[in-house]
Amino acid sequence: MEKILKIIMFVVVTIVLGAIGSGLWERVLAPLFDNLVQYTNYLMNMCSNIYKDSVYREVGNGFREYSSVTMHTLILMVMPMSYWFATLQIRKLLRSESDDKLSSKFASFLVSKKGYYSLLLLTISLSIAIFISIAKIIYVNEVITYSFRSLNIVAPYLPDQEIENLKSRFYSIQSASDFYAFNERLLAVANKDHVHLPHIKLL
Repeated sequence: MEKILKIIMFVVVTIVLGAIGSGLWERVLAPLFDNLVQYTNYLMNMCSNIYKDSVYREVGNGFREYSSVTMHTLILMVMPMSYWFATLQIRKLLRSESDDKLSSKFASFLVSKKGYYSLLLLTISLSIAIFISIAKIIYVNEVITYSFRSLNIVAPYLPDQEIENLKSRFYSIQSASDFYAFNERLLAVANKDHVHLPHIKLL
């Protein structure tokens, strides 16, 4: 009898839990899962659109030296770390030598604390100089790309003579004020004819 009661209780508990689980799935878990799937699809589509937009934005930039600039930037970034690693290795080798072999003043200086901080300061200075160089290279490339894109955008709204004049002004730029004057003319034409120029942050 007790065994039969256990079986009945097991069946009842199973039915109750099944009913609770079914109701919970239908009222809570199913809508939550649907929302999760929709949100995941939305994120995937958004990421896909962002990637496609970035690809075609690069297409709109036209041919430029972006890949070579990137490679040049990576090489410049590696230089300070390579230099610092090489100097540390040299210091280790010199420290492993006996004192009588460290007769050179330069070798003695390298293994000293003063030499360490001098090399550190030199590495930091080199890193700053390279960072400034990288920033300048990237910015110059962006401004050149912006200038040619903008010139091509406003070209249909200008007579041929003024287009040639703007090209001449661009190639004659010798200072920031020269570029600002060139850019102001592009912006004036764009505003007049209601066309949009590429976005850029100028110094």
